[in-house]
Amino acid sequence: MNVAPENSYRIPFYNKVGLAGLYLFSFFSLYSITFATAGIILMALALPFKPDWRRNLLFSPLGLLMGASLALIALGTWRGSLLLPGTLKIQIEEGLRFAKLWLFLLPAIWIEGSERRALLALLLCLTGLTAGMLLSLDHETVHAVLNGERTGFHLRITPFGLYSATALLGLFLFWPRIGQGMGPVSRTCARTGAVLAFLSLLQGLVATQARGAWLALLSAAPVIAILGLLRRDRKPGDTARNAVAKGSLLLLLLGVLLVVLNFDLVKERIVVQIEEFKANQEYSLDHIPQTGIGQRFHLYAFAISKWREHPLLGWGTGSTRRLISESGREDLKINSWKGERVWFDHLHSLYFELLVRFGLIGLLLFGGTAMFLAWQVWKAGRAFAMPTDLWLFTLGVFLMAAVWNLFDFRLLHWDWRFYWMVAWGSGFGLALPRRRS
Repeated sequence: MNVAPENSYRIPFYNKVGLAGLYLFSFFSLYSITFATAGIILMALALPFKPDWRRNLLFSPLGLLMGASLALIALGTWRGSLLLPGTLKIQIEEGLRFAKLWLFLLPAIWIEGSERRALLALLLCLTGLTAGMLLSLDHETVHAVLNGERTGFHLRITPFGLYSATALLGLFLFWPRIGQGMGPVSRTCARTGAVLAFLSLLQGLVATQARGAWLALLSAAPVIAILGLLRRDRKPGDTARNAVAKGSLLLLLLGVLLVVLNFDLVKERIVVQIEEFKANQEYSLDHIPQTGIGQRFHLYAFAISKWREHPLLGWGTGSTRRLISESGREDLKINSWKGERVWFDHLHSLYFELLVRFGLIGLLLFGGTAMFLAWQVWKAGRAFAMPTDLWLFTLGVFLMAAVWNLFDFRLLHWDWRFYWMVAWGSGFGLALPRRRS
């Protein structure tokens, strides 16, 4: 991906500090929590000197939604400490983690509507993710990949599946930009490197054996491809539709190749577990097998039963782990890597987590906020305030996150928060509402 240079001598010092933080954070976001945090600190320290960001957010619909969600988190923290005595510490900790999800606005503010900055942030994130993946390769990891064992390389297995799937979508959409403006030799080298990165990430996605990530990519990719093919570019020279058509074919061929090469693994993760579940002719919850799919059914049934006890405001911000551990139900346990039976620490679904923690009011508020964010990006793309590829990528991130979160819950972990900040914040930086002076 070729990114045009920016005239640094015209940028105020505070802007240089903020942009340095943005790029430092982007590279290390999925590689190193220490350096990524340093980037966040730089962005935050320079923010008070930025003159226009308060005006753009204060009393805007986005600002009001942020205020309402933070108020609900605070209410849930207080409420949870009353309903579950002795949990004040965990309530505060998880309340702060929920609040930190709004940090995606930091990269968005520093991107400031700049296509160049958004693309550079995404490129640095991809570079850091790939570097971490390659540097983590050792005898044990290679052995796991070759023998069909699950691995997440330098990150946790399940979320790495989502991150690699997002990177694959980005490479597919940004393919025409790779090597743009370069000479023939440099362009060939750049695109060869992109193909190798694509194959490595695709194999990495398969190696995670993360069904949620597979489903997220398979659900989002056709929607994004259709949107791209139906897109009518304003500029005659734009080639977004042709790029999407060619990229779709390439993605399909490579996907089929990887599935064929890893057919036994894919069959084991999907077909076998479904067949075991269907073998339960009574379809009774008590007889559901303790497979990955079956365990989720037990967790979801438990979530519904607890939500009914406090349907409007839920049990509190940091409640689910305590509720699961006090249930006394053996079907809510899982085998740890040590071979011991331990309690699940979450409900394996963001939507059930929100329902139990914040009740129906919380689910509607957070769901409405997410839809408002997606609508802002949709409007920006339709108004050609965003380039087609970046618009499609940002919508794809939203769709994949929405599907993936049906079956998992990682929002409160640093890696998912950093992923959201870069992958979503970069595109949203071009859709961020701005007031006229």
